[in-house]
Amino acid sequence: MLGVAALDEADAAYTAAATLADSAAGDRILAQGLDEPVYPVSNDNNAFANYAISSVCTHLGCTVTWEAATQEFACPCHGSRFDAEGQSTKGPARRDLERITVVVKDDQVRLVDREP
Repeated sequence: MLGVAALDEADAAYTAAATLADSAAGDRILAQGLDEPVYPVSNDNNAFANYAISSVCTHLGCTVTWEAATQEFACPCHGSRFDAEGQSTKGPARRDLERITVVVKDDQVRLVDREP
């Protein structure tokens, strides 16, 4: 099957139905499975968007966190900020966060790593 399973913090595979039942539209859900965590996006149609947002800051590679209250990603190292879609809004990062492909098939949430 394409990609790797999206895993929660306890290394259990996410299932689309259960995860979306516990999420609101627009949530960014932390997922493991690739070299670095990513944030799959739940959309307004009670489904996953076809992308996740990388947690790796494009400034120096620190791990950003999703701040639901302000609807932005924040880098704790140097203060970079990114909007809900991963677009850089405050430096020093000048590039947007990378996007990773998300595929849902047979209720499995899969992450497809970017090309080398």
